[in-house]
Amino acid sequence: MNKIFRTSLAAIAATFMVAEVSQAEGIFHLDAGLGVVQVSSGGFEGGYVVDPAIAYEDGLVYRVGALAIRDLRSSSGSDKSETEIEVSAIYFGISKALDIKRLKAEVGGGVMFSNAQAYYYDEKVGEDSETSPYLNVKFIFDLTKFLSIQTDWKYIDDISGGDFHVLEAGVRFSF
Repeated sequence: MNKIFRTSLAAIAATFMVAEVSQAEGIFHLDAGLGVVQVSSGGFEGGYVVDPAIAYEDGLVYRVGALAIRDLRSSSGSDKSETEIEVSAIYFGISKALDIKRLKAEVGGGVMFSNAQAYYYDEKVGEDSETSPYLNVKFIFDLTKFLSIQTDWKYIDDISGGDFHVLEAGVRFSF
C-alpha cells in the first residue's frame, strides 16, 4: 500500500510540474534605449543616457539592465561647462505588462545600484554610490513578432542628491 501511495503521489506531482512548465511559456526581450536625462534637483543640466536591458515576460516582466548617464553639466557657477557628473548603474525591476492589440504598456519599478563620479576640468574630484528605487512606464509597439519600437520613462529617486527623469526611445528584440 505504501508503494502505491508513493507512486500515485509522484505521478500527481509530475503532472503538476508538467502542467506548470507548459503554462509558463514566457518570452525573452533584449531592449536597447537611447535618450535624455533631466535632474529635478542638484543644480545640473540634462545629459544623455544609454540603457541596454534583458527581460523575461510571463504576464509580469522581470528586467535586469545597465544605465550609463553622461554629460550632466553644472547649471550654475562660472565654470559650469567644466563640471561634469557621470553615472553608471545596474538595475533590477518588475513590471506588469498590459496588452492593447499591437501596443503594450509596462508599468512597474525596482531598485537601482549606481555609482556617480564628479569631474572638474576632466579630473575626478568625487565619487558616490547609491541604492535608489525607481518607477518605470514603457510603451512598446510591435512591428513584427520579433521586433518592436519603444519609448520609456524612468523616475529615479535620489542619485547623489538629485532626482532623475529619464526619457528614452529604443528597440526591442523578442525571442
